[in-house]
Amino acid sequence: MKLIKFKVLNYKSIEESEWITTQNITCLVGENESGKTNFLTALLKLKPADDNYKIDILSDYPRHRYTQEREIAYEQKFIEAIFKFNDVYKIRYTSKQESKLNTDTGEEEPQPDIETTYEFKYVKIERYYDESYRVFGIEKENEVDNEEKYQEIFKNKDKIITMIP
Repeated sequence: MKLIKFKVLNYKSIEESEWITTQNITCLVGENESGKTNFLTALLKLKPADDNYKIDILSDYPRHRYTQEREIAYEQKFIEAIFKFNDVYKIRYTSKQESKLNTDTGEEEPQPDIETTYEFKYVKIERYYDESYRVFGIEKENEVDNEEKYQEIFKNKDKIITMIP
C-alpha cells in the first residue's frame, strides 16, 4: 500500500490544509513555526506505531477552538489519506433477498442471495479524535477526486487499517 496524498484538518495550528500529493520523495518547505511538523505528526497519528503517538485531544485539537467545541471535538476528523493498493483489493458481499409472493400459489418463495464483488485500487481513510476510522473504497484512478464515487467499506475495514504503512 502506498500513500498517494493526504489532508490535515482541525489539528493543532492547521484548520484545513489542501491535499498534499506525495511522491517517492516529498519535501515540506516553510518558515519556522509554520506547521510543517504538525502535518507530519497528524500523518503519524493516522496509524501510530506506538503509544507515544496516541491521539491526545487536549494537545492535538486547535486550542483556540477547544473550549467552545469540546462537546463535538471527539467527532471531528483530523486527517484524510488516500492510498493505492499494491494489487487490486476485492471484497465480496452477500445480499440477502426478501421472499416474494407467488401470485399463482399465494405462498412466499425465498429468493437466492445476491453475491457482489467490489474491486478497489485505492482507499481513502479518515481518522477521528475518538480514535475511530472511516474507510472508503475507490475503484478507479480517475475517481480519486470524486467523493460521490467512494464506497464506504464496513466489511474488512479493520484488515485494511492494519495494511496502512
